[in-house]
Parts: sequence; structure tokens; C-alpha cells
Amino acid sequence: MVKTYSKHVPAAAFGLVCSSSSNSQYDGKFAYVPALEDVLVWDVKKGTMVAMWHEISHIAEVTAILQSPKKGMFAVGYADGSIRLWNSSNNTVISTFNGHKKSVTALAFDDQGTRLASGSQDTDLILWDVVAEAGLFRLRGHRDQITAIRFITHADLPSTSTASASGVLLTSSKDTFLKLWDLSTQHCIQTVVAHRSEVWTIDVNSKQDLVFTGSSEGEMKAWRIDNNALANGLQETESGEVSRIIHPLSFLPLASRHRVSQVTFHPSQPFLAVQSHDRSVEIFRIRSEEEVRKKQARRKKREREKKLKVKVKSQDESELDEVSQNDEDIKLVDLFTPYLVVRASGKIRSFDFGGDVTLNRPFQIMTALASNAIEVYSIPQPTKSKDIPDAVRSFSVDLAGHRTDVRTLSLSSDDEILASASNETIQAHTATVWSLHVRADQQALVSGSADKDVKFWEFERKIAAGESAPKMTLVHTRTLKMTDEVLAVRYSPNRIFLAVSLLDSTVKVFYQDSLKFFLSLYGHKLPVLSMDISHDSKLIVTCSADKNVKIWGLDFGDCHKSIFAHDESVMQVAFEKDSHYFWTVGKDKLLKYWDGDKFEHIQNLRGHHGEIWALALSHNGKFVVTGSRDKSIRVWDRDEADQIFLEEERERELEMVYENGIADSLNRSEAAIGSMDGAPVNSSAQAEMTSVSKQTTETLMAGERIMEAIDLADKERAIFQAYDDDMAKLPDDSPMRFQPPPRNQLLAQLDKTPDEYVLWVIEKVRSTALHDALLVLPFGMVVSLMEYLNSWAQKDLNIPLVSQIISFLLKTHHHQIVTNRVMRSSLIPLRKHLRAALQRQKDVLGYNLAALQYIRRQNDADRTAQFYEDEGIDEEKVRARIAEGRKRKRVDIRA
Repeated sequence: MVKTYSKHVPAAAFGLVCSSSSNSQYDGKFAYVPALEDVLVWDVKKGTMVAMWHEISHIAEVTAILQSPKKGMFAVGYADGSIRLWNSSNNTVISTFNGHKKSVTALAFDDQGTRLASGSQDTDLILWDVVAEAGLFRLRGHRDQITAIRFITHADLPSTSTASASGVLLTSSKDTFLKLWDLSTQHCIQTVVAHRSEVWTIDVNSKQDLVFTGSSEGEMKAWRIDNNALANGLQETESGEVSRIIHPLSFLPLASRHRVSQVTFHPSQPFLAVQSHDRSVEIFRIRSEEEVRKKQARRKKREREKKLKVKVKSQDESELDEVSQNDEDIKLVDLFTPYLVVRASGKIRSFDFGGDVTLNRPFQIMTALASNAIEVYSIPQPTKSKDIPDAVRSFSVDLAGHRTDVRTLSLSSDDEILASASNETIQAHTATVWSLHVRADQQALVSGSADKDVKFWEFERKIAAGESAPKMTLVHTRTLKMTDEVLAVRYSPNRIFLAVSLLDSTVKVFYQDSLKFFLSLYGHKLPVLSMDISHDSKLIVTCSADKNVKIWGLDFGDCHKSIFAHDESVMQVAFEKDSHYFWTVGKDKLLKYWDGDKFEHIQNLRGHHGEIWALALSHNGKFVVTGSRDKSIRVWDRDEADQIFLEEERERELEMVYENGIADSLNRSEAAIGSMDGAPVNSSAQAEMTSVSKQTTETLMAGERIMEAIDLADKERAIFQAYDDDMAKLPDDSPMRFQPPPRNQLLAQLDKTPDEYVLWVIEKVRSTALHDALLVLPFGMVVSLMEYLNSWAQKDLNIPLVSQIISFLLKTHHHQIVTNRVMRSSLIPLRKHLRAALQRQKDVLGYNLAALQYIRRQNDADRTAQFYEDEGIDEEKVRARIAEGRKRKRVDIRA
């Protein structure tokens, strides 16, 4: 009989407030922060977690978060290059975009929230259509990671203009460049060498005429956007040069010279926030030109009064007036003046303003710390007082997790309470304490330290003076001197042996009562970091920094098996209770399950995003707990309903590797289409604009399902076509006529014809993955699909989908189609039927549009009559008031 093993699955992850892998967002009430592969929503006032955005089986880390102008929608970028649109009201994924090959590092929505731009470590810039859930195009030109993206609209275009409103994109990168992209022509129209080092951040003011950039050298530059040149397009000047849109202005001095990580304008208040230090955010007040000139006039008046007090001559006064007149030019430092500095309690990963606030009311700024905490500060509005304002910490969320790495875990005897430690101090040794272990009878404790001592302790309950309840204390009883630093100590369950791991890569076994030497286990090439002894005290398993796990017999000290267990150092090992199955964790971020009797690898469990330091097993064997450098604690439950067969598990792992390898080979940007040798192509010959495509396991499987459906439908049609041909040759009363062949069982069960079945399969493919799935089809399948498209157009089935598919296929396979005469017989009827179907769709849309216009006219008439009756004024005045309410005005608000 084939042996089976229990399967373990991820159950829970906790201990995280905020991870440092991404920026965070704040809307004034809720903080949307990354938590490794999840997004957590915190109510900062109550300090409670409101929601967790988690997608099952997706383990890539969150690298970017952005709130959409559309209420309740967020775009989240991940380390695997995918982007998910989340609905914050029901915590579900709206759509998924796959186009980047590396981590998404920058996101930007346009003003309406209908387009999304994304930048990545793969240096590509992709524009997505949020409504159609498809990628529009990919822009290439940067040579390093894209760090920031901003949409810039043509501010000078009137609201009634019919000109192209595609706008432009402004991007920054670690290649020191600023690039301006015209979305209508889909090309770069200006490249600016912004800094001498990496550009980490940019932001544009509300008028979209001023840009600030920050570099890794601590420089912050201001740039002017020429909106006239932007509206007129690229034109030649009198000197023959092409007009520039971005012009340098000046530097803005900062309080520190560290890397400028983030620059953000307040959405409604005249303030600018700059993070150029690990623990602080500098707030600048934005003054209007009118305020600056009033301030200059006051300064000039004070200088004149000061001169008059010392009785200066009129000649000197005229000189003073001339000097003051020369100083009236407004500089950048006059418009942006330092206001205050927000100092956080830890290293700041990102910050965000708390949404729109009313004038003269304090506004909030949220800081997400790298130490697993969130802090919200309240910033007062400027007053006429000369007192220096100060930011006040209003809320803080930091109780739910450790500030540093989780180093050790322990479960209570009933598996109900978990204790974790990250940075503790024990005054028991003269050097670092590396290991502790409690004896099986719960009466004694042993500790091992870098001071080369193994110390033995006993638990005692003592009643202190003035207290009635006894307290547990430790009493030192014995000390065992070793020849090298002690890394791990372990009692055997039968309380006979004590195993001690030393820095010299050996394990010494002693009798724990007399401390006499029993065995020496040597064979590891690097120090043993952890070990455990089985419940029957017959086996001892050791794990080492040499990436190996060794299983030893405690009777003679022989090595039963040496296993290459992890790709990095193996940090912890532990036996399951009452069995020889054991678990290991390592720096390769994996948790592994092993059979110690047959030396079989049972299961890999992935989920952590940092080195796993700690491991704890439940006493009933139902779950496992791990702690990691990513500050998270994860629980892995045993699935009672599912079992593991080793052969199937190995086949599944090999299939996953094979599918990922196929996807990676198809996504090679340096390989020509159809090539398998991977010869690099000259980077200068790459197109600046390309289509958006990325093959994943999902798209490959979707393509295979479409191919299987087309193949099944073709066979079914061929069988019935042959039957019809045979019957057509016979007269109706011929005795040779026979019953039609039986239908395919799947089609009969679904009660669908072959062409309806193919449409049903394609409709189940997500719209964002449809184009990539169609790329998998060989051209022979494309020819068959054209026939089904004709049938769907003739039956008026899902015409929008039919139009999308035929448009994509014609673009992709244009050369093969125009050179293939067979396609003519399919395309001519398809054109006829599709045009007729689209005309019917157009008629329906036109009818609905006319109905909506009629409803609007009726509504206007009702409003006019209501105003006329309520106000008791002339009808012309009422119409003028309604027309005035419709006009869109541009209002400049100045503090």
C-alpha cells in the first residue's frame, strides 16, 4: 500500500502592523498599509484592524499602493509584476493586470480614474485601461527602475474643447532622467538629465506648472512646466531648436543632505512635505506671490524706519530704496518657506497626508515606519504668533507586532497561548545566550552561551517580602565548561542525555545527571545551529549552516542519513510529537516537512518574505508556527481532509517548474519572436512603444483550455458533417438511412452546440488574460476560431467579445492571414455578419442615447418650471441661473 502523509496549508499570519516593502495611503480615517503579500486597513483612531485584503494562493509581496479618484478603488502593485484593483467596500479584487516582469515600483491614476500608469524595475512604463481591463501600450526608454509617475493634463484647454485629451506622463528613474511622454503619439517628447545621481521622487503642484524632484544625494530641484508649449505641441523656435516643455528653475535648500525619498504636495492646503532623513519629514509652507510682496514691503518699511532712527541722510535713504527695489524679485525660497519638522519614533518608510481639510483647521500626516508601526501627527495651521509650531502625535498603532525580527517562539502545553520574543536580555551569562531548553519534567532548565558555559537552573517558587503570592525564580545549580562557544543545548525526553552543539561544528552528548561524556557527533562542515531529539530518545536530528540536516542514532552515534535540506543555512529543526517526522526552516524562506525513518522530503511550504528564524510545533501535532525576519508570525494547519502522495507531490512540483520555465522563456524581451537560442538583440533597435503582454501560468492554462475546446468542437462538427454528407446522398425513403451519431457527452450534459461551447469556454477567461491566452493558439487553431467567430456574429452572440477577439487576431496574425487564401472564405462572411451585428448594436445605442437626451430635456424643463414657481421671477432669469450653474469655472485658491 502506498504511504500517505498529512498535508499542511497556510492558516493565519499575524504580528504585522506595517511592512517596509511599499508606500502607504491615508484618507484621514483609515490607513492602507502593506503587510507582506496582504494590505491591511487600520482605523488609526481606535487602533484596530478593519480589513485585510488577501488573495488565496498569491504570495508575492506588495510593492506599491495608490488610491483611485473613484471612491472605494485602490491599485496595488506586487513583486511579481502584477497589479490588482481592489474594492475597499467589500475587500475583493476587481481585476488583475499582468504586464511587468519585475516588481511594480510606481503607480499613477489620471484625474477620472479611468487610466492607470505603472512603472517597474524592468524599466518599462505601461498604460492600462481600467474600464476595459486591458493594457493599452508599453513605453520603453528608461535604463533603470522607474521611481515615480505623474499625469499632466493640458491646463489651457477649455472645457468645451474637442482636442485630444490624452495628456502627457512625467516619469523619473534611477537612471537620473526625467522623461515626458505624449500619450497621443505614444512617444517620449523630452528627456531631462535631472540630477547627477538617482532620482527617487517627483511631484507636481495642483496648477501643474511646477515640478519638484529629489535625488539620492539630498538635492531637491524645482522645474517649470510650460503649459503653452504643452498645448501647442512640439514646434521649432526661431533658432531652429524644438521648444522645450520642462525648464529648470532653482534648488530648494533642505535641513539635511540625506536621500530625498518622497516629495508630496498637500491635495488642498498650501503645504509641501519632503522626506530627506530617515526619521523626519520637513514641512514647507507655500506662500502666494501677494503674501511674498507684502512681506517684502514690510521688510523694506522696517529697514527704512531703522535708518531714520539713526538719522541717516536723504542720500542714504535713496540708496536704501534702490537696494530694496532690487530685492523685490520673488525667488523660490520666498515661495516655499520651512514651517516645521515632523520627527517620528523610528525610520520612516513613507508618509501621506490625511485627505482634504477645511481652511484654518489642523491637518494630519501619517507616517508608516520600518519598525512595524504607524504614527499620525497633527500639524497646526500658521498663525500670526512668533512661536515656532510643533507637530503633535495624535494616534499610534504599534501594539500588534515586534519592532525587530522574531527570533524565537514557544507554545503553551495546551497549545492555546503563543509567546514570541525578538530582542531580549538575560543576565545569566557573561556573553550572548544562544539556547535554552526546559527538561521534560518541567523542573529544570539548561542554557548555553558564547562564554563557553552550559549552566543548569532549577525552578523554585519563593514568596518575596511583603507579598502573599509566590513568584517563580531560577536557581543556578551547576556549570559545565566547554572548549568552544555553545550554540544549542537539548535534553532528551527520557531525561538521560544532554546534547550540546559547539562552534567547532560538533555535537557533544553527555549524561545529564553525572555530566559524563557519552558521544561526539561530527560530520557537519559548519556549526550546528539547532537540534532535536525524538520522543523515544532514539534519534537526534541536527541542522547546520552548511545547509544539511543529519539524522543520528543516539545508541552508537552513527549517522543514519545526511540530507541537503535547504538552499541557505538551516536555522531550526524540530520533531513532531510521538513520531519521527520532523520540520526544518531556513534562510531560504521555506518551511519543509520530512520523514525521519524513510528520509523522504514530504512537503514545501512557502509564505514568508524573509529568513525564517523560529519554529514551534503544537503538542497535538495539528499546526506549526514560524517566525521570520519579515516580522510576521505564520500558522500552518494540518488539513485533515487531504493527504499527500509523494509521487504526486513531486510531479506537481516538476510541473510547476516546467510551466514557470515555459512562461519565462516566452517572456524573454531580448529574444526575437519565435527564436529559441536567446541571442541578445541590440537594445537601440527595440521599439519605444510595444503592446502589453505577459505569459503566466494562468494564461497558458487558459490557452490550453481554448485549444481543447476548439479541438473538441472541430471533431464534433466533423462527425456530424460526415453524417449529413452521407445522408444527403441517399433518398428520404432509403432503407440505408440510419440514426445520427451520439453527441459528445460533455456537450450533451451542457446542452450546447460546438460553437456555443467554444464561446462558453472563452467567456470564462478573464478579460485581462484573454489576449495573452489567444497568443498561445497556433495558427491552425486561429483558422478554426475564425469560423466560430463568423457563427457567433451570425447568431448575434456577445458581439463586443467577438469584435475584441477578431481585432486582436487580425493585428497579431496579419501577415499569415493576408498570405493564406483559405482565410478569404472565412473573412468575407465574417465581415458581412459582423457589420450587420454591429449596425444593430449601433442602432440600440443610438436609441438609448436619444432616450437619455429626452429625459435630460424633460428634467431641465421640470427644473425651469420649479424655479419659476418657487422664485416667482421671470423665466429668462431662471434659465440664466440654470445655465450659470452648468458652467465650469477655474478658481485659484490662495492661502
